[in-house]
Amino acid sequence: MNNTFSPQTPASLTCQLISNNAPDLQLQHNDCFILLVVLEGGGRRFIANEMDIYKKGDCLLIPPHTLFAHVSDEVFSSQATKIIKLTIPRNHFEKYVRDLPEMNSICGLFQRALCGLSFDAVPTELLAVLAESAKMSDLNLYLTGLSIFDSFALLPNKDLSPEPLNRAISPDDFKTLQFLCIEVNNHYRKDISAENIAAKMNISPQAFSRLFKRLMKKTFQNYLTEIRLTSACHILKNSELIVEDVGKSCGFRTLTAFSKRFKDCIGVSPAAYRKS
Repeated sequence: MNNTFSPQTPASLTCQLISNNAPDLQLQHNDCFILLVVLEGGGRRFIANEMDIYKKGDCLLIPPHTLFAHVSDEVFSSQATKIIKLTIPRNHFEKYVRDLPEMNSICGLFQRALCGLSFDAVPTELLAVLAESAKMSDLNLYLTGLSIFDSFALLPNKDLSPEPLNRAISPDDFKTLQFLCIEVNNHYRKDISAENIAAKMNISPQAFSRLFKRLMKKTFQNYLTEIRLTSACHILKNSELIVEDVGKSCGFRTLTAFSKRFKDCIGVSPAAYRKS
């Protein structure tokens, strides 16, 4: 069989400039290695079962079959999000690239990426090449993209997770996960509850709790708290809102409830966190 690449080879390497200022969360899960670089904006990112904030300059390598999403959020940035997304399908890489001696560094990079990778201090010149590659097509893009991956193989990096991120998931479970993430993401500042969402799904609260934990690997309440406290931490550090108003803006009904949950999870009071 002839495995030589040509520009007409389907499903090879792609590069997109993604602009988005909408708060809707769109989960992705595909069989690709994906390099994501945030050029502008900020918000929350969801990778596997974990949530964190993202900001300008963040750079991640996501392995195949990993659930992920980026959500713009005015709490974190008033700018629309702009992300460069460089993608190469796993099967294409294994068929056309992996066995080439010149690709050893990229092979090593992708092997290390099974737990996800985060890169710090990406050179400005490399970011400029990435941005320019979104305008390229065909063979020029392909060669430039491989060169970009090769350059990232030489950069310092750290794992996103202590365990592999890849995860098999059925179409039905993916659809349910998408619904659950959108519900929590869009309503975490309000009086949202497991009972509310269970009613929308026409299932009992008990069945909902079991379903949520199976899909998210954590309880609904823990997941909701993570999102609320991540937003609260950012607001505390980047605004002059009084602590009580910070809590209310993130879905906590009272100052007492906010302060207790914050200290239980973060280890210090909201006021102490702001001063630190």
